[in-house]
Amino acid sequence: MNASFNRRQMLVALGIATVAGAGFKGNSLFAASSVDSNLRFGKAQNFSWKGLQAYAMELSHHPYNQPKPSPEVMAIDYNAMVKISWRDDKTLWANDPERATRFFPVNRAAPVPLKIYVVENGQSREMLFSDDLFNAPTDSPLHKLPKDQMGFGGFRFMNPDRMHDWLAFMGASYFRAAGDQDQYGLSARGLAIDTGLSHPEEFPVFTRFWLEEAPNNGIIIYALLEGPSVVGVYRMTTYQKNGHVVQDIDCTVKLRKTVERLGFGVMTSMFWYGENNHRSGKDWRPEVHDSDGLALWTGKGERLWRPLENHEVTRVSSFSDINPKGWGLIQRDRNFDHYQDDNFFYEKRPNLWLETRNNWGAGAVNLLEMATKGETDDNIGAMWVPAGQAKAGNRYDLSYRLTWLNSEPLPKPSSYVIDTRTGMASDDPVGQDERWSKPGLEKIVVDFEGSALANLPREGVEFVVTANQGQIIYSSAAPVAGFSNRWRATVEVKPVANQVMELRGYLKKGNNAISETWLYAIG
Repeated sequence: MNASFNRRQMLVALGIATVAGAGFKGNSLFAASSVDSNLRFGKAQNFSWKGLQAYAMELSHHPYNQPKPSPEVMAIDYNAMVKISWRDDKTLWANDPERATRFFPVNRAAPVPLKIYVVENGQSREMLFSDDLFNAPTDSPLHKLPKDQMGFGGFRFMNPDRMHDWLAFMGASYFRAAGDQDQYGLSARGLAIDTGLSHPEEFPVFTRFWLEEAPNNGIIIYALLEGPSVVGVYRMTTYQKNGHVVQDIDCTVKLRKTVERLGFGVMTSMFWYGENNHRSGKDWRPEVHDSDGLALWTGKGERLWRPLENHEVTRVSSFSDINPKGWGLIQRDRNFDHYQDDNFFYEKRPNLWLETRNNWGAGAVNLLEMATKGETDDNIGAMWVPAGQAKAGNRYDLSYRLTWLNSEPLPKPSSYVIDTRTGMASDDPVGQDERWSKPGLEKIVVDFEGSALANLPREGVEFVVTANQGQIIYSSAAPVAGFSNRWRATVEVKPVANQVMELRGYLKKGNNAISETWLYAIG
């Protein structure tokens, strides 16, 4: 295939010049009865999930010509966007309180023009873009877009009051949901390529979307993912349930090129500081984070909890597994007094939980923790990295469920971690005094809570803690005075200089574990 073969030529070669999808032959216009007539659409095309998968596999054999945003697109920055709004009379599914959909124009944050289609009765029609779909000042850069740079930048599903949205897609392969308390926080991504490595990562882009009504007030979102190294298609059956947002996702991904690190089920969040590293915070608020821990449910059924950390350098921790059951970035601390932020309401930030729906084989959940000095950076990432080299030509077919909610989707273990704190190791018999400190040692205090600990006698309970390197000097476990179901584990450790010390601990009574497993990294 020569370098001059472009995407338009490919569409013609596949016989689908109007809409992507293998076997999507032209057809007469269909009567989209549920679609608002104030929108303009292109010609109808046959559409199916299998056809879209086949098209993506064919597309993977050809190079990706990444669009270069024009100065006019980049001029639609934050200041310009706040002056642009979707016209309410142009809302898709305007009379449906569960599905009413509005759209964003292409902009600095989402510079790749998207094509968006509506599917009904096995046929799709492209929703035609025009700047008159938006309210915008006459001097807005929206009105100055070159013809080949016109397009949508994303979309969002509106709440019945039309004041807020409950799910939004915009930029690369990012999307996010508001959760039970109508408060955005962390985001999801379709795919990650070479994230957390020394060289820049690749950001594949959802370039086309197809939207279809689903039973029980749901919406099916089909998406085509494209990038220099990858082609993929996603089917996301999305609905609201008891205030939660649930997405059943099937994806088919094929690599155009070999990549060093390939990540699925990607989540991104923010952690500046919390009770475990409050000394690094320069702000008046006690804690600032969208998530405070990574929860893991292993293929063998073990429940793990890893508190998040803001390290001085980027760090990637890898948790190997076979056919994991699930994982998520969680905000367990829901106490307003621990944040004292009545503007951003960090105690209301949603959790994101991923549950696998087919066998994912061997691999590892990778936790990326990047250094940050503020709350505007998404410095936390979690993703599944399959075992083996991600070679050109590899195909991946994965199914999973994402749940956005403010509780935890699984029943909590019979006892679970609620706090992790770090501090000075000291020999002071009365209190903490730097004059009694132990150079080279660190103290960590972990609080557990749960029904397994209710009125538990002190005798026979221990904190079993191990480390990959360094020394464990001391460990203990005891009930917290004044609480019937809370225990405190304390450990003093001596890390190896300039090395990462990985700790693993749990409460044990007799021969039985009576808590989830706590993980932590020092150094």
